[in-house]
Amino acid sequence: MNILIVDDNSEMRSFIAEVITEIAATVYEAADGPEAVASARWCKPDLILMDIRMPGFDGIEATRRILTENPGTKVVIVTECDSREVRHDAMESGCLAYVLKDDLEVLPETVAGLLHLN
Repeated sequence: MNILIVDDNSEMRSFIAEVITEIAATVYEAADGPEAVASARWCKPDLILMDIRMPGFDGIEATRRILTENPGTKVVIVTECDSREVRHDAMESGCLAYVLKDDLEVLPETVAGLLHLN
């Protein structure tokens, strides 16, 4: 199983990787939207944990592009942005869950549920 963590903050990528450490997976990282799209092409992630606000293009656009090429990939938005409009746009892009960085304790359960590990 492959998981791609996308965030422009390397410390946050490492922290998210620690939070999901109990899930047996190969973890890949990307720092922005364009790198996420390129990485998804070669690592074929089962799941992507995607930030929204990043350089290049944002996580919503990256999600759209990735799911166009790989419609079976599951995407969870992991962000600080708690806006109803942004949440709506994220869900419209094809993500399956939306987790706030302040609530990362729910991330392992969210991931396990999406990957049918519980």
